[in-house]
Amino acid sequence: MTAPPNGDLIRIALDRTNGDDFEKFAMRFLSAILGTQFIPQGGMHDGGADGIFRDEIYQSASRPSVFAQASVEADVKIKIRNTAKRLRNFGRDPKQLIYVTNQVVSTIDKVEEELAIGLDLTVRIYDGEYIINHVPNDRTTVAAYQEHLHSYTAFLQNVSWSNVLSPSTHITDPHVYTYLSGQLETDSSESTFVDGIVDAMIVYALEGTDPNEGILRTEEEIYDKIMEVLPQAEALLTSKLRERLEAISVKASRRIRWHRSDDLWALPYEDRLKLHEASIEDEALRIKTRQELSSQFAELEPDPSIDPNDLAKLTLDTIQRTFEKDGLRFARYLEGNDQDINVPFVSDALREILDENSLVGEQRYEASEAINKVLRHIFYSSTPIQRTFMHRISRAYVICFALQMEPRVLKYFDDMINQTWLYVGADVLVTALSERYVPREDQHTRNLLRVVQETGAQLILTEPVLNELHGHLKGTDEEYRAYVQSVESHITYEMARNAPKILIRAYLYTRVFDIDNGPRSWEQYINQFCDYPNLYKSEGFRQLQIYLVSEFGLKFENMSAISAISDPERHKELKDALVGVKPTDFLASNDAYMYELVTHYRNSRPEEQESSEYGHRTWWLSAGEGTAVRAMSQIDNLSERILMRPGFLSKYIQFAPSAADARRNLSDFLPSLLGIRLARRVTEEDYHKLIEMVQEAESLEGGRRAAQMADVADRLKSARNHEYQDKFDTNSETLSVDSFYLADSL
Repeated sequence: MTAPPNGDLIRIALDRTNGDDFEKFAMRFLSAILGTQFIPQGGMHDGGADGIFRDEIYQSASRPSVFAQASVEADVKIKIRNTAKRLRNFGRDPKQLIYVTNQVVSTIDKVEEELAIGLDLTVRIYDGEYIINHVPNDRTTVAAYQEHLHSYTAFLQNVSWSNVLSPSTHITDPHVYTYLSGQLETDSSESTFVDGIVDAMIVYALEGTDPNEGILRTEEEIYDKIMEVLPQAEALLTSKLRERLEAISVKASRRIRWHRSDDLWALPYEDRLKLHEASIEDEALRIKTRQELSSQFAELEPDPSIDPNDLAKLTLDTIQRTFEKDGLRFARYLEGNDQDINVPFVSDALREILDENSLVGEQRYEASEAINKVLRHIFYSSTPIQRTFMHRISRAYVICFALQMEPRVLKYFDDMINQTWLYVGADVLVTALSERYVPREDQHTRNLLRVVQETGAQLILTEPVLNELHGHLKGTDEEYRAYVQSVESHITYEMARNAPKILIRAYLYTRVFDIDNGPRSWEQYINQFCDYPNLYKSEGFRQLQIYLVSEFGLKFENMSAISAISDPERHKELKDALVGVKPTDFLASNDAYMYELVTHYRNSRPEEQESSEYGHRTWWLSAGEGTAVRAMSQIDNLSERILMRPGFLSKYIQFAPSAADARRNLSDFLPSLLGIRLARRVTEEDYHKLIEMVQEAESLEGGRRAAQMADVADRLKSARNHEYQDKFDTNSETLSVDSFYLADSL
């Protein structure tokens, strides 16, 4: 039997659940505690669209006069009154109404009595406290909780690592699977969905160009124009802007012109004319849609007492909120117009909009009924204007999705890193040391380590890596004294940038460009990490350890703990595999230890025993070492996916917006003119690629979907070709001089 959850976990889940999941839980919960089956009551929705708007009323199979409803509505009394009214309006004769809510109802007996007298029926309320007290008591109620509510507590580390497993919302909805599939396509395919997004942004940035008037734009100007309105596009633009500029300028249709001699860009004349006409249409589209909706509300029977213009605005807000709540499935539903697809998020979105507009009582009931009727008309028999509007806002959403503005996707990566153990490689730490005097905003590696640590990952410094780093410091000092010290006063920028050691380069840049608060000598530079007189002593090793642990939140694992899990024969085998790969036996041994640690803990921690859509939890964080890992993996034919690249963490964690920012970005972009205009430029082919990914996600069982998500996640973690990877490549010959304000110095 699955261990029952405690009351606090149930309370958290009830607070975070949505209406659809709570409704599914509540009906199973009721059936368990009352011993009767509750079935959806047909005929409660007009238009033949039962199940589309999940505000279901259920009927007891054995007692036809007993009805039940579950809701997350804040106002319990109003919801119960409206439910009773709806039942009677549809010819039902309820004798008892059972209402299940995630809210806590004070003086519940008095509320039940008041409602019973006013409605002339028996009212029974099962509130949040009742659920908390009764879920742990029965195997069936525990199972209902595990299936429908447990995933809402997965963000808590103690739950994530517990033995109580259930499908998380990352698996049960298609958003994360679809996003991961798209990322894999981006890394491996010649033509991708995101290429179409970048192309659309380029065309937008070139609006207003005219070669005849000498108005053309540079690549930098195109980048800046897009970033002014869509800063979330930085990742795509960094990696794809130049590639896409050249690609679409040589197509047969040639949507842009490339003036090669000056490397300038503009739109063709015919496209400029089309865009001018399209801009007028886009400006008018939302106005025409609102006017049509207003007319439809004015023609409804019975005539609602609320102003039709207000109802039209509430309807548009509901459509927008539906995309915010479950955009991919809504887009999939609209694309196929398939009434078998369940879209409960429409009713959840409407509920939120009515709450935000303080609609209560009879007015709320009227508004809800009227908006539901008009929404059904839009979905099943829309006008050309309405279809165009839904088409555009659907494509505006997929732009947001591609630009990492989907909160579900961001939460997936946050949850993933929260459960991750990272053995930090020496190359990453050397780069972090080299950034000591770089302005904080340009400290790519240091900022990455801070953000990842704050996200909840366990960053681990091993004694072999510390030995390697300490040895690197000593070797760098020897090179400085042998080749640099005597000529330091004559060092120029060209000489500094060609220094073979990254720490020497970083130090010389501070001297050449006279960085504020920079070190006045090499000894002072080393003193930032350990006392220079102790550099060659064990005390220097200890000081460096304390500095790294304190500065970057690392956990230290000493050699005795590592030796306890290392098999001497296997260690020698792994080390021997690195002959010719690593220059010294010392470095080969260190790499063998890192490989052993990752493979050992992957097997000893729960990650191999528990299913997880996050992939492996234990990784070696390094920008290099790929050759070494490939050589060692051949010893026992293990996976080469041992290294996590800093570029992965940078793209999906460090530079990703917060979930709160993503929600704001989504709500701002969807209804904007910019969103509508860019949506026009998403091609049917590109849009349908995404819809096909959603369909694929929905066609898979949860277990298969989780397995594929884990596989893609691991491939992304270990891939080298992410747009931020170059910032962490310690094999590059120079440390970025821009970081030291070179432009200002010149």
